[in-house]
Amino acid sequence: MEPLRPRCGKLYYSEETEFSSPWVVTINGDQSGTLRGKAALRVFWEKCLALAPGARLELLYVLTGVDTITLVYRHHGRLQLIEAETMAFQEDGRVVRTVLHYCEHPPRAT
Repeated sequence: MEPLRPRCGKLYYSEETEFSSPWVVTINGDQSGTLRGKAALRVFWEKCLALAPGARLELLYVLTGVDTITLVYRHHGRLQLIEAETMAFQEDGRVVRTVLHYCEHPPRAT
């Protein structure tokens, strides 16, 4: 079986995927900061999109590892952030673990 690859900007997540982020604490109130399962991740991202309509991400860097990739991007919206999201892939190419980091930064001068 050929490994799955992201297509058209979409990533394929394992049913057992884990996602860790300070946003899980803030948005879900889950002090562990970790979501488990694709369904929980979907609900979380739906909440995020509802809380930040019109926000957009500007991809700055793509960093590759052996079985990981890190996306570094600027978040433009109500909050001005730099975020780094590291995804680990299992053998079939599906994302099995994601860890998101962020820091606030002042808006860029225009």
